Amino acid sequence: MSRRGIVLALCGALAPLASFLDPLAMAPLFTLAAVATLALEARALRSALRALAPFAALGAALGVWATLSALWSIIPLHSFLEGLRLLLVFAGGSVLLAAALSLAPRERRLVATWTAVGLALATLFGLHEALTDASISRMILNRPMVLLARFDRAATVLALALWPVVAASRGRWRVSLPALFALGVAANLWLLFSTAALLAIFAALVVFAVAWFLPRATAAALGAVLVLFAAAAPFAVPPYRDTIALYHDAPQIKWSALHRLMIWRFTADRVEERPLLGWGMDASRAIPGGEQRWADRFPGANLPLDATTLPLHPHNAVLQWELELGIPGTLLALAIVLWGLWRAGFSADLARTARAGALAWAAAALVIACLSYGVWQAWWLSSLFLTAALLSVAAGETPRENGDIRARDRP
Repeated sequence: MSRRGIVLALCGALAPLASFLDPLAMAPLFTLAAVATLALEARALRSALRALAPFAALGAALGVWATLSALWSIIPLHSFLEGLRLLLVFAGGSVLLAAALSLAPRERRLVATWTAVGLALATLFGLHEALTDASISRMILNRPMVLLARFDRAATVLALALWPVVAASRGRWRVSLPALFALGVAANLWLLFSTAALLAIFAALVVFAVAWFLPRATAAALGAVLVLFAAAAPFAVPPYRDTIALYHDAPQIKWSALHRLMIWRFTADRVEERPLLGWGMDASRAIPGGEQRWADRFPGANLPLDATTLPLHPHNAVLQWELELGIPGTLLALAIVLWGLWRAGFSADLARTARAGALAWAAAALVIACLSYGVWQAWWLSSLFLTAALLSVAAGETPRENGDIRARDRP
């Protein structure tokens, strides 16, 4: 087995469980994997990197634009450094994706096996922690109490890591193994009360079922929805008074969901102030008025006292692109996603299961990106690139081995 195959196999085995022990460990794991792969196997990646040239070029352009945004950013030094970091992240992601595409079929099967083992261990660990009040985590961390909310990021990684295993399934395990893993992951997400991850897995399962029969139409639909959302988001978020009225009239709706609407309205208003260039890379944390509490802004509305106007980021990737990087940055980010959807939905060398799994992964990632986390967070980008590389390994079997050569909109 090649050294790059060993690196990816270790990532598949370690990443899901590492996300439970320390979700921020995804970033150093990604960095070590990319550096090790580049140092050990740089020559073997050349042809695969050429196939990824559009992705690498778009990622580099986005990183350069993010870095240049320091010229007009409200926090110039931070934006400059974050732009440089984004360039390095895309470089590392390109290396891992190239390594995945360059593996031989036998190596892919071994990496996929270790990925399944890693997901199985993480799933069992998550179920144990959810059912025993995080007993192992309390022992490891030496804390008398560990809230299950601590595993929210781990639930996100599980929702993404499921799809490389599904994409790799074949033969007599084609249905039973993916169903077993999907059931285990869904049980984890339910017991860990991760709403965004649950929505992501539900959306991904629906997309998988549709993409099984209509891969090209599914990819096109996902791309169209994303583009329409980007165009409409700043204007479609309801005004504050409507969200506050809903808060009082519908107490069954979680405040976290309504808080998102309030944040998005505030973000949309700031987007309208600087629509072309934005406020600067990762400047969400410093937007004027973002530290104000909603309870102070609307003193008679009896809103929760700890909720701020914009807590570090908008919890929506599209709005964060628009807020920080303006129209050019948003177009570049959209182009990267659309290129990935085109490759998953229209590429001529993927099996049916792999194609549907890739589009399901994309759906899960988009749902989570539009509901949770800052889009530039290191652990989040690392999780995306690691699971995307493992998915590329699983989906990269030759047509002769998998039997389904071309993308079709019918069985």
